[in-house]
Amino acid sequence: PDAFNYQDSDYPGKMPDVGRWFSFAHMIRGMDLSQSDVDLATRTLHPFSNDTELLWRDRNGNGKWDKGEDSPRLNIVAETDPSVLYHQFVGAAQSFSATASDGTNAGSDDSAWLKQLDNSPWFRNWRDRIFGDYAEPERTIRARATVAAQVAVNIRDYADADSEPTSVYLGSDGDIHLGSASSTLTLHGIENNWGISEVTMRVQGDVVLSEEEQTTPATETTPDSAEDIEFTVVGGHVVPQEAFEASVTILGVQLGMYDMGYTPARFMYWCGVTADVEVGSDILQPWGDYTNCDDNNVNDENNPRNYDIPDTYPAGTRIAVRSRYYYHPQTYDYATRRYVIGAGWSCFEALESDNDSQRVKVLRDGDPLPEITTLAGQNQAAYYLEDYVENGRISLQPNQAIFLHETNTATSSAGQDFQDLVVLVTLRRANPPARPEITTTFVVDGEVNINPNNSADEFYITLPDGSQITRDDLHKYGRDYTGPVTWIHVRPKGNANENSITLNGVNYPLRNGRTYDFSGSFNIHLYNDKYVNGKAMGHWWIGLGGASVTVVDEGQTYAIEEVPEEEEEVVPPVEEPAVVVVPGEDGTGMQTGSTGSNLRVRAGFHIELFYPFGEDEHLEFAPESVTVQYTIQLATATGQTLNHTGTVDVLPATAKNVDGGTLIWTPEYGNGEWLLIEGAFAKDQEPALDTYVVTMARIDSIVIHDRLGEVVDRVPSSNGPLCSWASSSASNADQNFFANGASYDPLMNDRGQDWADFDMFWNMVPADRTLVEGDDSELGTMGNIDGGYNTSPYSGICAKNAPLERLGELGRVHSYEPKRSLRLWSASSGDEAGHDADILDLFKVGDDVHTRGKININTLQREVLTALFKNCTTVSTETAVDALLAYRRNAGAFTSIGQAFGTIAQITGTNTTQDTFEEAAISSLAEKLTVRQNYFRVLVCAQAVKDTQGLPYRAMDGERTTSKLGQFDVAYSTDGTFVRNVDEILAEEKLMAVVYRDAFSGALRIEHVELLNE
Repeated sequence: PDAFNYQDSDYPGKMPDVGRWFSFAHMIRGMDLSQSDVDLATRTLHPFSNDTELLWRDRNGNGKWDKGEDSPRLNIVAETDPSVLYHQFVGAAQSFSATASDGTNAGSDDSAWLKQLDNSPWFRNWRDRIFGDYAEPERTIRARATVAAQVAVNIRDYADADSEPTSVYLGSDGDIHLGSASSTLTLHGIENNWGISEVTMRVQGDVVLSEEEQTTPATETTPDSAEDIEFTVVGGHVVPQEAFEASVTILGVQLGMYDMGYTPARFMYWCGVTADVEVGSDILQPWGDYTNCDDNNVNDENNPRNYDIPDTYPAGTRIAVRSRYYYHPQTYDYATRRYVIGAGWSCFEALESDNDSQRVKVLRDGDPLPEITTLAGQNQAAYYLEDYVENGRISLQPNQAIFLHETNTATSSAGQDFQDLVVLVTLRRANPPARPEITTTFVVDGEVNINPNNSADEFYITLPDGSQITRDDLHKYGRDYTGPVTWIHVRPKGNANENSITLNGVNYPLRNGRTYDFSGSFNIHLYNDKYVNGKAMGHWWIGLGGASVTVVDEGQTYAIEEVPEEEEEVVPPVEEPAVVVVPGEDGTGMQTGSTGSNLRVRAGFHIELFYPFGEDEHLEFAPESVTVQYTIQLATATGQTLNHTGTVDVLPATAKNVDGGTLIWTPEYGNGEWLLIEGAFAKDQEPALDTYVVTMARIDSIVIHDRLGEVVDRVPSSNGPLCSWASSSASNADQNFFANGASYDPLMNDRGQDWADFDMFWNMVPADRTLVEGDDSELGTMGNIDGGYNTSPYSGICAKNAPLERLGELGRVHSYEPKRSLRLWSASSGDEAGHDADILDLFKVGDDVHTRGKININTLQREVLTALFKNCTTVSTETAVDALLAYRRNAGAFTSIGQAFGTIAQITGTNTTQDTFEEAAISSLAEKLTVRQNYFRVLVCAQAVKDTQGLPYRAMDGERTTSKLGQFDVAYSTDGTFVRNVDEILAEEKLMAVVYRDAFSGALRIEHVELLNE
């Protein structure tokens, strides 16, 4: 068979340089075929194949070809304009509501591919959801048109060179338009980008004291306190007024290089930053030599950095902070649309707190924040100061000061954000008075009922050998354990009456929703009371006992101040005014306790993103920012209300590889600002007005920006919110409220809750849109996704960002269905309905009107089909050929080239997770097939005859007769055997003609005529 091909390094072929055979005689002479080869060649080779690149549109739906129903195929290599592709699918633009009586019947020109969708269960379900308000046939016509638009834009983004998703929408005229619209669904193409795969929203309600309810704490700092050290801020220095020790902490650094030639400015890369500390005449370098940025860059993800100054200094010794800032030389690569950063660093700015009063601020408790302006994607200085700011002013301990460095001048177009370096200085008296003895380890005994969660506070136990028992171990294996441990991290289940332990014999309640850590050397018994090896999360218990255990309650070490007996003295009771202690903050940022008449609320978010096309993409291709817009509405029993819309910027930092892609997520909640509701409660009334209700917690939108500032994902794509929830009951104490949403396909997630098909693209928890209270352990878990684009059923999706080369590549294009490519095959008979293989008939590769060498898939010649399918399918060639011939015998002829692949499951394998592999046959054969051409060889014999009259002879029936003019007379014997020609043949010529017959129209065309010489 190789001799039939052209000649190159792969084939020892004998095809002429012109690239075609002209006749069978030409082939026989050129290839020097044996007689058996000639017999096979005449049955299997098609030297005259010259098919017309036309497809059939059954416009009147009668199931047979009629004149005028031919349509040209589109060159998929050269044409990827969404409008052109859309009209190749649906035909001419038509009004959705048109009917046969008042105009062209809308949908009558739909391609066979779109009409095949009517058999897809997913399509029918989706159609009836989103277009259920329309009667048929308009409902189906609108659904088909939406699918056509989605696939058109997916093909566009598969083939174009950039990575920006193309946006389109369908107008009321039934035509496709670029851009977006507020009143209709905006569709986005699938590109090589990050997509939002999951989001968890947390609303925190925190009952707090009003200013009038707060009095001076009973533990007011005295002049003898180690923290009460006097200092002044003079000329950019912190100057203590007594002998001191100190520590310095870099809270944060964020300085990027931006191209200001764009609006908004485009991010290029992160600058290098170094710093050191001056104490008197000493130059301290806690973070390395600040003239060497290569080794000592602090603009990374490792802040905060703390340093204890090792020496004691006398009163009046000045403290200052110095910093240096570096840039890379760089060039812009237009092919990749990325900056190419050169090697090495070059210093462009140096700041000293004592010399740059306009660009270095030294602040202490009560000072107002400076005016701050940030570029897109950067955090406000308050991001680093979140724990040190209250009501727009610095909130520090009396012994602390903070340094804010800024490289821009006050008149710079980029503004001043005072976050290029943020450093906290904490002072201590050099010789503090002795403190009472503090007990922090206890004899512990008790049993705790737990509900191991899978949030950032995930349950774990550490054994003496360093191994751990985690929530996943309990969930998957139901793992019991009895023996020694060194650490327990857990949240109890139930209220204070249900869970308590004893510390040194004194009852210690463990409260629901709080996190506890037990450390030391002690023994536990971990078991599930549901049944042996049970896995029910709410039925786990830990019995624990030990003699020297440390207890940490929400990040605070529990301690008892021991006053020596000899220091105790009996004094008469003294009437003192009641003292209200202002609660500190717990590990969630909420004040401990639930007292006060005010309520403060804030929203926080966990975000997970997925890039399905490559592993470790976060290292070079991480998004620049993720912005969540949200709305909170809340009402209290006193009639106070809150209606706030805000934004939170989060940046996923934890990553892992999943199914050939990269999954990244936030390690903890990114929080918005606290919102204060004054007079929320009136607890002194009867009955007390002390409750509040979250009437709405809504995610309005989520937007991802890449490092060039381009939007690569926005949900939802049209007007309206993503989703909203509300609490199911009133609360009268501190409470956390949670809700979660996960997209079925991170790159097809553009629906919002206002769309009827929303739940076919997003899974929202809780489904009834009520907020989960107290614990998020039953919600989705960041860092998990149910398959990517490589092994999900019928997936194999990619975005090539280069023109298509073969028709089979359409199987790599994302379809209209989440996490599905265009399905060109069927793994089982149950999948044969609703396939996408008919889309192959709409396109061609190249501009030729006629294409040579095609084979009619309707042939019944086994040898032809065997040669066609050999080495192309995942099943045996014989299996594929048998299946195709059986279908032809039972169901008739194919009317499109893709029909054979979509409607005969036995041609391919059965593994739906190997979509790319299973579509190998389509990729190899799609351009070689036709359903129109039929070729016939006609043998013609022309003779010159001497016509006679009156000569006697016996005819074939045995009767005697005589020859007549105008007929060819032949003599036979009495048994019907040929004897002779009565009319003499004077000359004879034979020829063979190859005739083409169009299978649809029946038209005949003579392709070739060849004389036969004996």
